[in-house]
Amino acid sequence: MVKILFHVGHPAHVHFFKHAIKKIINLGNEVYVTAVDKEFTRELLDDLKIPYETVGVHKRGLPRKLYSMLTYDKKFYSIIKKNRIDVATAVGSPSIAQAAYLTKIQSVIFTDTETASIGNNFMAPFATKIITPECYKGDFGSKHQKYGGYQELAYLHPKYFTPDESVLSDNGVTTKEPFIVVRFVSRVSLHDIGDVGLSDEAEAVFERLKTFGKILVSSEHPLPENSSYSVIKSPSKIHSLLYYASLYIGESPTMATEAALCGTPSIYAQGSFRGYTDELEKKYGLVLNFHNPSDFVGPALDKACEILSSADSKSEWARRKVLMLADKIDVTDYIVSTLLQSVGGIS
Repeated sequence: MVKILFHVGHPAHVHFFKHAIKKIINLGNEVYVTAVDKEFTRELLDDLKIPYETVGVHKRGLPRKLYSMLTYDKKFYSIIKKNRIDVATAVGSPSIAQAAYLTKIQSVIFTDTETASIGNNFMAPFATKIITPECYKGDFGSKHQKYGGYQELAYLHPKYFTPDESVLSDNGVTTKEPFIVVRFVSRVSLHDIGDVGLSDEAEAVFERLKTFGKILVSSEHPLPENSSYSVIKSPSKIHSLLYYASLYIGESPTMATEAALCGTPSIYAQGSFRGYTDELEKKYGLVLNFHNPSDFVGPALDKACEILSSADSKSEWARRKVLMLADKIDVTDYIVSTLLQSVGGIS
């Protein structure tokens, strides 16, 4: 029996690990889960009936984040020792890598964010393995391992994901009418500080898109008073909402990828790049990237209107999605095999 510590610091990490956690338990192993109280991370874990220990609350600003890293180090060190953990894993967590290093166990850190340079610098020297998609534009040396997929495929591959149509009535829409999902991020994460995005032009976004259907918005900061949009209800069902949407446009590269993997036309409009959204555009045409601020209101919204004006957009994206899936692996199975094969000491 292997004892594995999973740490989730963001709602997306819950989705990334949830099927792997179930498979590892079903194989007769023991799992411990820790979480940072950020957005609806705890709500997701509760809904999935995954027992967990909260280790802290999400902090903003570099000084607070650095202090949190030290407190997390201490907590993870204690949890690893107390429960005799064999391998610890997380997405981009310096503290998991550091605590595992200090306790002389294996750490497997997944990441797909090239712009997370501060976190990567604190994580990379201590991690045993650093796992990224093949399209990742960076190099962690001999400990770097790549796989043919995207983190979002761990939960949005058709093998694991079935859309829940009840999300439509929750948000006042139906399959018979077009609707658009818009996402604005707070840009307070270390890898987002100083970035620019579509939210600076929120009113222009609503004005251009409102004639095409209902606009459903997920936002991490206050929005202008405007009757053209509704705030998304039941955020834990966001992937089902993306599946049925006519278009996604926003600042979140994760959500842009999630929409694309659901076969929904997807526009990512933010200054920073990601290797995975670049590949999804250049190789499969599933995400359209706009990184120049001068393009956010003009070309990005022009493309959104063009997509929404075409009756064939959804079927075309569904076709492209099938081509992409044929190239990719079962990411959840890859997570499981990588973690179970990692036991046996620091290499």
